[in-house]
Amino acid sequence: MRATLQGREWPLRQDVLLVALAAGGAVVLGRLAGQYGIALLAAVAGLGVGVILIARPIIGAMAFAVTIPIEAAFVVSGGMTATRLLGMVAFATWAAHKVLVRESLRPLVSPLAGVGLAFLGLAFASALWARYPQVSLAGARQLAQLFAWSLLVIDLMRSWRRLDLLVKAVMIGAVLGAAITVQQAIVHHAHRAGEDVSGGVNGTAVIMVTLVPFGFYLLRAQRGTAWRILGMAYIALATLGVIFTYSRMNFILLPPVLLLHVWQTLWSGRGRAWILAVAVAAAFAGMVYVPWNRVTARVATIAPYLARTVESADAGGDLPSSRGYHLRVGLALAEDHPLLGVGYDNYGRYFTSQYQFEVRGAVKLWTSWRSPHSSHIGILANLGIVGLMLWLGLLGLGLVNSIRAWLAARRAGDLPTTALAEAVITALGLHTLAYGWYMPNEEEKTLWMFLAMSVVLVRLVPFRRQAT
Repeated sequence: MRATLQGREWPLRQDVLLVALAAGGAVVLGRLAGQYGIALLAAVAGLGVGVILIARPIIGAMAFAVTIPIEAAFVVSGGMTATRLLGMVAFATWAAHKVLVRESLRPLVSPLAGVGLAFLGLAFASALWARYPQVSLAGARQLAQLFAWSLLVIDLMRSWRRLDLLVKAVMIGAVLGAAITVQQAIVHHAHRAGEDVSGGVNGTAVIMVTLVPFGFYLLRAQRGTAWRILGMAYIALATLGVIFTYSRMNFILLPPVLLLHVWQTLWSGRGRAWILAVAVAAAFAGMVYVPWNRVTARVATIAPYLARTVESADAGGDLPSSRGYHLRVGLALAEDHPLLGVGYDNYGRYFTSQYQFEVRGAVKLWTSWRSPHSSHIGILANLGIVGLMLWLGLLGLGLVNSIRAWLAARRAGDLPTTALAEAVITALGLHTLAYGWYMPNEEEKTLWMFLAMSVVLVRLVPFRRQAT
């Protein structure tokens, strides 16, 4: 009798020897654990996991991706999230793999990576002229981790199978996150659901909306029923979850995103029956669980809130909208420091210590450090016109890459690539045109993943076209 290992004949007696060695090793470890404690087993297990991840860094990347939509739900000691810890492990083992096997760095070279590196370099350099240099350095280090995540995606997702697996990994976590949000509302009767899921309530809603297009990708591009069910479940749960967050911006954005991808699904001819199933499930859940009187009341506040946000203090009195006031402080900072800004992440300190006393329209006295509530305005204030141009160039390159991949895939009749490119275009479009004015989304892990996916898509399209 013989067993086969990677195409080579492996004598059965060697299998028996390996089993015996494994059993003996287990006995030895058991005795050592009894003598030295469980910490030894943990160290050995950690060493084994590290070796596996160095040999197969794709495993670490996928584990990290699964946890992104549920990052706030798993907090380790000291406030560190399991997602961040996994990210550091994934990056370290990936870098070790690159060094140990002397793997080429050429896959990392791209215009998008170059602009991203320039943006990151400016963030670090801004500590030289910042009033609070340690704040700039701390923010730049966080930005560096996000940039490293994008490089990891660009390097590891070298095949369609891996890219598709990345989407599936993220969507598994997304279903869990949407389910937790719905549970908070229905079971625990949270006033606004979504807290401690992907972040705050609004952050959770942002994640759910931007991943809805990828739920439609699973419906349209997958042959396996299980993945289509996952996509259907996510679309239904995310729709309910966004409603339960009562996030006004996402109330505005969710309907057009749903309509756009429903239309694309119907037009493509794939997944029509699944769309009907999603609609029936969401309608039933909406009738049973959604308090429509609260939703209607919340929706009625959107137009007045937007009007107050964009209202000018010069046109009449103070601004009742604190969000609008934060944007105006950012513009005032940029006016005083137009070229290079006040230093990365310094906006909040300037706001609290100086500008809330100088810019008209404050509705209260703020004593804590503030967020600019916008990446575009925040980067303009922190890094000036130079930083804003680099940031918009980064987003623009992501959109250009995705559109190029979409056009090529459509010409080739490649439905999976077309569907995935449409999902990435929608997600990047939301971040560029909407969320860029709503939140400091340069801190979003999913956004850096979308940017990296655009590079991978445009590289894979020629190979996909040949295969098709």
